[in-house]
Amino acid sequence: MAKKRTRSSADASQEKILQAAIALFARHGLDQTSFAQIARACGLSQANILYHFQSKERLIQAMILKIVANNRATVATYHSPKSTPREQLTHYFRGNLEWGLKFPDETRVILLMYYYASFQPAFRELYDQILYSARERLETCLEGIQREERLKLQTSVKATAQILHDWLLGTLINFTTAGKKSATTTTLMKEKWDVLLSSLLR
Repeated sequence: MAKKRTRSSADASQEKILQAAIALFARHGLDQTSFAQIARACGLSQANILYHFQSKERLIQAMILKIVANNRATVATYHSPKSTPREQLTHYFRGNLEWGLKFPDETRVILLMYYYASFQPAFRELYDQILYSARERLETCLEGIQREERLKLQTSVKATAQILHDWLLGTLINFTTAGKKSATTTTLMKEKWDVLLSSLLR
């Protein structure tokens, strides 16, 4: 019983640290956020943070994995076993848009990670993993559409998946940097997604 309480306490501390880190990294960036700032924000000592995460790199890695898991959980809420591959593709986009709306700090951190991956090798592997997973999921949907609808894509499955993912990433960047978000904005994004799909899937 004591071990369970200790594990539960450790998990709670890690969760507090990660939540504080996400908020601070989103607000100040990765380089401008210190362990001291995180410690103050979550009410723990720096020693406690170092106990759970021995370096800033390990903290950032754990934070990215937490964000990715939350993103996937948000997208999964749109999933239905009865959905067609085309519906799954649309659910993937709308789930990511919903994630961006509900968790703007997480979206900013992921976009920061993409930026840092361009010149810091430590972030490159995480970037590649996330990119590969996202595009693989899109490819699966596209292959299903081809199979069920007897549809011929305008380009290869791989290239189409890259186009869709690049567009989605650009949309999240624009959405995150927009000063004011409204129902009109999200509706317009959904309309643009439908236009993009119709141009690629004929």
